[in-house]
Amino acid sequence: MNHLHDTIIKPGLPSMMPCAAERTKSRVPVPKTYLSPKELEEFKQELLDVRRKLLESGDADRTSKVDNLSNKRGVLSEIDQALQRIETGTYGMCLATHRAIPRTNLKGMPWAKYCYND
Repeated sequence: MNHLHDTIIKPGLPSMMPCAAERTKSRVPVPKTYLSPKELEEFKQELLDVRRKLLESGDADRTSKVDNLSNKRGVLSEIDQALQRIETGTYGMCLATHRAIPRTNLKGMPWAKYCYND
């Protein structure tokens, strides 16, 4: 089963494939974050800013409204989940492998929940 639908790639970012371990999600609790409180606050603000912009943006092209609305809902859901991970202290940790998601990945896609193979 392919879980690519669980990831959302920002335009302009290289295509990335989820790590192989994603297919066999572990029931072991995700370890606590490696990020500092300051970094967590910065990522939280970035997520809230993106969320606000998505909620405020309108669709000019009527034919693309359904696709845009579906994509917005998906991104908003991913952002809400990332904000929840900040609150629980697991933000920045891969949900499949429990390894740290590199900061560069989080900066490119702050709602990332999986690490990726190079």
